[in-house]
Amino acid sequence: MLGGVHGDDEARVYKKLCQVVEEWIEIYEHDGGQLPAATAKKRYSGKFNLRLGRDLHEQVAVTALKKGQSLNKFCVNILKREIGF
Repeated sequence: MLGGVHGDDEARVYKKLCQVVEEWIEIYEHDGGQLPAATAKKRYSGKFNLRLGRDLHEQVAVTALKKGQSLNKFCVNILKREIGF
């Protein structure tokens, strides 16, 4: 039975969850299982909606403006930096 990963530190929980997933993949492959294709061959449009609340929306928009960037470009840059893309 698969347990869970819990905690108050989001980064620590995510790191532990990634470790658990890697361990289950190793077990699955060791037992001769075949993993499904990554993201089930889903095609991505390049767009998604993000709800962040009015106050945060305002702060992000103002910060983007101060940096001379569009809101979209500012957010894309932050996301790329966060995931190391």
